[in-house]
Amino acid sequence: MDTSWEYPVCNFCHSKKNKTIWTDIITCEHKEKFRLVRCLKCGLIYLNPRPKVNEIKRYYQIESYWGLNLADKKSKKINRKLRERNFGNIYHHILDFHKSGSILDIGCGTGEFLSKFQEIGWETLGIDISKHSAEFAQRNYGVKVVVGNLLNINLNNKRFDVITLNSSLEHLYEPNETLSKIRKLLRKDGLLVIILPNFNSLGRLIFAKHWLGLHPPKHLYQFTLKTLSKMLRKNRFQIINKSHWYFRHNYYSLFESFRYRFSPRFFAKTKEEYKQLQTISEFDLVKELGKIFAVIFAFTFSFIGSSIGMGETLTIYAKKT
Repeated sequence: MDTSWEYPVCNFCHSKKNKTIWTDIITCEHKEKFRLVRCLKCGLIYLNPRPKVNEIKRYYQIESYWGLNLADKKSKKINRKLRERNFGNIYHHILDFHKSGSILDIGCGTGEFLSKFQEIGWETLGIDISKHSAEFAQRNYGVKVVVGNLLNINLNNKRFDVITLNSSLEHLYEPNETLSKIRKLLRKDGLLVIILPNFNSLGRLIFAKHWLGLHPPKHLYQFTLKTLSKMLRKNRFQIINKSHWYFRHNYYSLFESFRYRFSPRFFAKTKEEYKQLQTISEFDLVKELGKIFAVIFAFTFSFIGSSIGMGETLTIYAKKT
């Protein structure tokens, strides 16, 4: 019996009753097949079984993080234009709410998002489970990052004006308890920002178990606006704004989902089978046409999904009630 896996109950309502959505989710990264379930009581969607907390780090590779090698000790300059393109809309909403102050980013990764606030004089702090990410953030951006899980970190009763969970809530083992602690850390007039994959997206409906947003086992939970709203209300937060317009994630999710579903590189069962496909004279032409179609598809459906409230990404702005 494999003791590195566990069968959790629902994190929101603690019910043991669930219904299987898919049992055979596969990825190009891992050999395992994954199972996704929906709680029959509250509707929360989660991975079951899942790796135990002390096993999850082996699924995170330091050699590739959004195209970065975290093990590379060479300093990286901030590409401010790219940073604004990636996060500009979120920066705008936060700075409209607070012109200055303190910000905590949970699951901060390389610290690129926080680097903007560091530059304009905010007090910044990041939290991440990866020591390599923490070292990268400090070395390249001067951003302080505490390594660990928020629930186990003592911040000495510190309070923040803004707390962000930028593509991180879905990674956490205890999202409900995390939101409870965030409430204690957020000032009375503070702002909570959550960005995560939208399970009710157009891409998920099109690609089903091949949708990139599933990303098991890194993504332990899948949220809809309904289930996230329930969890926020339980922890006494009120949503003040929501958006599906996050082009970086929307486009990337659709483009990669298309590749995972149709590219021979991913649906070939073995490396040998893929090599055989490469010998076919039409292979290169089909590959290039596939890339062009994937770009057109991702652009088009990013716009459509966001316009009808079914974008690949859900961004929530909330305050304490």
